[in-house]
Amino acid sequence: MRADVFRLRIRSIVNMRATFHRLAGRGILLAVAAAGLVAGEPARADKAAPAVADQKDPEPLKIFGRVFPVAKSLRSPDGIACDAESGNVYVSEENSATIVCVRRNGSKQALFDASTPLYEKTGGVTKKVAGLRSPEGLALDGKGTLYVVEDVPGGRLISFPVGDKAPSSPRGTVIPIPIENSRFAWESVDVGPGGELLVAGSTMESYLGEGGKEGLFGLFRGAILYRDAGGEWWMPLNHAMASYSAVCFSSDGKLAFYACEISGDVGCLDLRTHNVRTCRLGKTFHAPEGLCALPGGSA
Repeated sequence: MRADVFRLRIRSIVNMRATFHRLAGRGILLAVAAAGLVAGEPARADKAAPAVADQKDPEPLKIFGRVFPVAKSLRSPDGIACDAESGNVYVSEENSATIVCVRRNGSKQALFDASTPLYEKTGGVTKKVAGLRSPEGLALDGKGTLYVVEDVPGGRLISFPVGDKAPSSPRGTVIPIPIENSRFAWESVDVGPGGELLVAGSTMESYLGEGGKEGLFGLFRGAILYRDAGGEWWMPLNHAMASYSAVCFSSDGKLAFYACEISGDVGCLDLRTHNVRTCRLGKTFHAPEGLCALPGGSA
């Protein structure tokens, strides 16, 4: 069955109403200053994207203009999110299970770690759960909520209040993901202009850790989940032998850009109609790990 016409929903959701399957180096953080990079038109889903494999990539400094360090001596930095108003940069240190805030003056503060209390509400009952593990993807909304996903089998989606919203005693809230989640490790998260969420990951880590015994016919799977502005969860992509490593909204929230670290594909999803329409670049990348949307509809 082709995944792009897959009509089953996540098991906890029963109403059929759409075609979505509902539901780092030496620890140096660098900043880049753009030098006239012009965003292009997004590729149309019903039209093949132009092949660019024969084009020579420009040197990084010709794209960004200048690159300069913002913070040093970070431990296995993996995810990043920026507060445009305060200038604070939030970084996840995966190996130490820590979320660090880097301020404009370069000072650093560890905000959350494995000892930070986490709470989850299940069946109307709120209980304390295990602490933060292997944080990777980060996303910050306009209301001061930082979203974190864990890149470990059984990984969770967690929210923390930061900035002016931060309480005197830090704590986090686990956001339930309505799928059987014991094997998924999540690598990327993004938040849209209306509070929508995108999450990307796979069961590849479980598969490798269990010697290839996991899953149907011994296959691992990659998935992208989407929570719309009404709080409904959907599964636009659910593919065998895929590991979705990055996902982000377009600036207007109408599209989702994604990357697969195994195939090297970078593509686009139309989120407006709940019909799975994807387009892919004619060029693949080597294990892509991060994406950033640009004004004008490109990434």
